[in-house]
Amino acid sequence: MAVTSCPTWKATRLHGQELEHALVSCWKYYQERRPILVIKFEFFVRGLPVATQYQQTKFGVIYNKGRAVAWRKTVAQEAVVAAGAGYKPQSGMVALSLDFYFPIPKSRKELRVGDPHLQDPDCTNLLKNCEDGLKRVLFTDDCMVCSLQVSKSWTEAGKEGVQVLVTIT
Repeated sequence: MAVTSCPTWKATRLHGQELEHALVSCWKYYQERRPILVIKFEFFVRGLPVATQYQQTKFGVIYNKGRAVAWRKTVAQEAVVAAGAGYKPQSGMVALSLDFYFPIPKSRKELRVGDPHLQDPDCTNLLKNCEDGLKRVLFTDDCMVCSLQVSKSWTEAGKEGVQVLVTIT
C-alpha cells in the first residue's frame, strides 16, 4: 500500500501509537480526497405489480411462488437491460425509490389517476418482491438498501407497473 502521498506519513520508522496515528491520519486523508462514485439506474417495469405472497401455517411460513416469481424475474430482466451488458453487481449504500401503479377498476368510478392506492397488496410485500428481483443484478445484497421511498397509486388501464430508481454510492 503506497501511503507516501499522505502529508502526515513519515519515512522514519514509527512504532506503537505513533504508527497507529500516522496510519489513521493517512486513511482519513485518503477518504476525504477519494472520488465518490454514484451509479443511478432508472427504469419502468410494465405489468401488474405482484407482492411476495405467503401463508402462515402451524408449521411456519409458506411462500407462494407462481406469479410472484414471474414478477421478480420481470423486474430482474428490466434491471439487466437498464444496467447494460457486462455490468457487475456493486457493493455500497443503496437508495431505492419504487412507485407502483395499479389500473383503476371499471367499477370504481370515484377513483382518479394519481389517487393513492389504499388496498391490498401492501407496500412492504411489493417492496420485498422488487428487492429480490434487483439483488444480485444491480447490487450484491438487499441488506445494502439504506434508504427507501415506496408509493402506490392508481393509473389508467394499460399503464400499470413500477417506476424504479436505484442509486448506489
